[in-house]
Amino acid sequence: MKKNKTIWIISGAILLLSYVVCRYGLLDLHGMHDWPLVLLIAGGLIFLISLVFKCRYIPIFTAVGYPAAFAVGVIFQWGGMDPRGWVINRLWLVWMVTYLCVIAAGGIVEGMTRKRSK
Repeated sequence: MKKNKTIWIISGAILLLSYVVCRYGLLDLHGMHDWPLVLLIAGGLIFLISLVFKCRYIPIFTAVGYPAAFAVGVIFQWGGMDPRGWVINRLWLVWMVTYLCVIAAGGIVEGMTRKRSK
C-alpha cells in the first residue's frame, strides 16, 4: 500500500507539472488556452477513479500520457483552411485521441496484472 501511495504522489505531480508546462510554457507552440485544462480535468478524473479502485498502472499511464500525447500531437498535427477561410489546426484532436489511447493501454495493463495475480 505504501508503494502505491508513492506511485500516486509522483504520478499526480507529473500530471500537474505537465499541465503547467504544456499550458503556459508551450503556449506559443499550440496557442490553446482551454484545451490543456480540459485534458487535465479528464485525466484528473480518471486518476481519482483509479485511486478509488487502488490501481497501480493507470495513474502512471495517465500522468506520463499527458506530455507524451502532447508531443505526438505536435509531431502529427495537421491543418489548413476551412471553407470560410479560417485557419484550422488539429493538434487538439491528435492530443486527445493519443491521450485516451495511452490511458486505455494503462487500463489493459492494469487488468492483465490483476488477472495474472489472481
